[in-house]
Amino acid sequence: MGRISLATRLLLVVGMLVIGFAPATVWGQAAASGSIVGHVVDPSGAAVANVAVKVTSPALQVPEMTTVTDEEGSYKLLALPAPGVYRVSFELAGFQIFVRDGVDLTVGFSARIDATMTIGAVTQTVEVTGVSPVIDTVS
Repeated sequence: MGRISLATRLLLVVGMLVIGFAPATVWGQAAASGSIVGHVVDPSGAAVANVAVKVTSPALQVPEMTTVTDEEGSYKLLALPAPGVYRVSFELAGFQIFVRDGVDLTVGFSARIDATMTIGAVTQTVEVTGVSPVIDTVS
């Protein structure tokens, strides 16, 4: 019972090598990305929730990635392709749109982009549809 066959030893060595190299493979995949995180506040410094945060970049395989700030005004956009240059915009009704261009995201870097939302003018769109009345000019 004290002897281990050569095949069993070989299997154990190969198994340990696979397990030993697996974290390096996973780390290599994670290192090809970066993230953008931050906090959104109003001019008084109070957190602003439900702000739509949108990032665009030629590095993305989709036109844009979006998220929404939580009740503490925080947001996270993780696993963004890096390296890449990103445009980050923040939008919420009643506030002016805040845009940060040229965010250079390098491999393994977490860029912190904080935004202060300025109160904007409330806009209203009125759309009128209808037809003009028919006027009888004969009678």
